[in-house]
Amino acid sequence: DYETQTSYDIRLKTTDSEGLSYEEAVKLSVNDVNEVPTDISLSASTFNENIDAGGTVTTLSTTDLDSGDSHTYTLVSGNGSANNDSFSIDGSNLEINSSPDYETKSSYSVRIKTTDSEGLSYEETFTLIVNDLLETDTTNTDSTTEDSTSTDTSSTDTSTTESESTSEIPFIKIATVNNDYTPDPKGFASISAPAPITVTAYEVGTETTLDSIKDYDGNLHAGDNLEETASSYKYQGMLDVNGDGVFEAIFTNKVSKRWVTAKVDSTTGQIDFDDNGAGGGTRVVGIYEDPLIAEGSNNGGFLSDGVTPAPANFGVSEEERYLEVNGEKIDRLALNSQVRFQNDLDIDNLSAKHSGDYDNDGVSEVYWKTNDGTAYLRALMHDDGNIRYANYQSEDQMSSYLTSHGHTEVISDIV
Repeated sequence: DYETQTSYDIRLKTTDSEGLSYEEAVKLSVNDVNEVPTDISLSASTFNENIDAGGTVTTLSTTDLDSGDSHTYTLVSGNGSANNDSFSIDGSNLEINSSPDYETKSSYSVRIKTTDSEGLSYEETFTLIVNDLLETDTTNTDSTTEDSTSTDTSSTDTSTTESESTSEIPFIKIATVNNDYTPDPKGFASISAPAPITVTAYEVGTETTLDSIKDYDGNLHAGDNLEETASSYKYQGMLDVNGDGVFEAIFTNKVSKRWVTAKVDSTTGQIDFDDNGAGGGTRVVGIYEDPLIAEGSNNGGFLSDGVTPAPANFGVSEEERYLEVNGEKIDRLALNSQVRFQNDLDIDNLSAKHSGDYDNDGVSEVYWKTNDGTAYLRALMHDDGNIRYANYQSEDQMSSYLTSHGHTEVISDIV
């Protein structure tokens, strides 16, 4: 395989009938043969209704062993090409010809071909989902206001005439109702178990675009303005993060190093992307402060036992960041669970697994597993869905914790 090894070095010897010989080193070169593309990927498989005609709904890319090869894309007839006429391709952008309306058509099927520079091609069929935006009429009725000041007894009447306008509230339908769902008697939820709704817009393990997700204070993408952030939300699955019976879609973002809960209405299958403030359930989850930081600050960088190094906070001075213990230099910042949490998000090393109030103290918990299999993250949640604290556990610690509270059956869902 040329892409694996481009040449081979060998040494040959020739020997005649009387035992005399000659040796020579030989380099054999592998000729690079053009290979067929093997896959087409979409930057997103969903798009909002009411976007402008000619708008880009997704960007195409090709998997090809010939890494430096170029590709052209065309819409082709065949199985799954029913809605090809609704789209055009400009370069690698798939564009919709007319503004889409969810109520008229909620999904499209297209068949796309990618062709490399030497004419070899690959075809694939895709289903594109239209996001349903809740459209409402808002009416301003006649009103009269009286304005007075302490120095002027006159009043001014102002009135507005009735007008009607249509506004789009960021409700997006992403799921259908699962009428066969039966709640867990303990209030637990597992990524691998059924939920009150069945998500159709996202695929577990696949990145998608969330254009409107905000943090608690209303900052888009929690203030992260990198171009790749909006399209880098990896869907993890559904969990009941707050323990209130309402499930949230979980996303992680390796660009912003943050995670998202998106509450899904169990009767409409919709997410309200304005539901980010107090009492809401759709937001970029906040950053917490490891509670052991304060303990270390009061004990010279150690926990109260005077032996165990304590985690340090962001912005710690170089002098306070490091401790020497038994001849070993300890980085206290690396002990901060929030730092490790964000680093694992950065390297896409976390998968959401399970949620519940395992110790029955009224605090909902979410368990994550590192993808490298080295640890488990137990996140304790506020009632509003923000995170209050998290700590890493070994498999033995996780199993011991759950077993001690009578939940041995949960362990297999997390492992």
